[in-house]
Amino acid sequence: FSKIKLRTYEIFALLIAFSFSFHHNRHIVLFTILALIYIPKYMDSFTGEWFLRYENRFSQNIFIPIFVSLSLIFLLATVWRGRSLFTMKVRSDWFPVNAIEFLKLNNISGNILCSFDWSQMCISQFSPKSKVFFDGRYETVYNDNLINDYFDTVHGKRNYKQFLKKYPETDIMFVLKFIPLTKAISRDKGWVLIYSSPIAVIYLNSN
Repeated sequence: FSKIKLRTYEIFALLIAFSFSFHHNRHIVLFTILALIYIPKYMDSFTGEWFLRYENRFSQNIFIPIFVSLSLIFLLATVWRGRSLFTMKVRSDWFPVNAIEFLKLNNISGNILCSFDWSQMCISQFSPKSKVFFDGRYETVYNDNLINDYFDTVHGKRNYKQFLKKYPETDIMFVLKFIPLTKAISRDKGWVLIYSSPIAVIYLNSN
């Protein structure tokens, strides 16, 4: 509907950002930023005349009450919805919510090697009493050797005992139940199983 010539690179950038927003929620912000930059001029090209046509028929003062009313409706709706909008809901069948609660209730802390997908969750729940071996910040914090050590050990490509010799300060194994590392640790008398659920296990270093 735009009456001005479309710029190919702008439309291309918007389409890419739009498609990315369906893959990861974090990319919605990227799409929003690009949309605020590129879309208004195209919208103005086919809505500008309509606004000019009706602008003089209404008092400018009418727009302020409308804006305030809509803002109040949004605010009241947010409060009415209650805690659901202010609380992050975590699926217990995907994330170890109960296992984390177990560690907190029993005041268990130490240096934790946990499954990668749970690492930042553990940081938020246990810091500063406990430290997490590796999380999603990747190269911005950790070197390549440490990253490779972690994934090779978790996926059974490297003997976990070599890993533990290199990082003997590991106190807690907090990992997915069905991975090569878990199977190997279960046969090691130096590690004691203290928690098990359909998705997670927790072992303590008894050495």
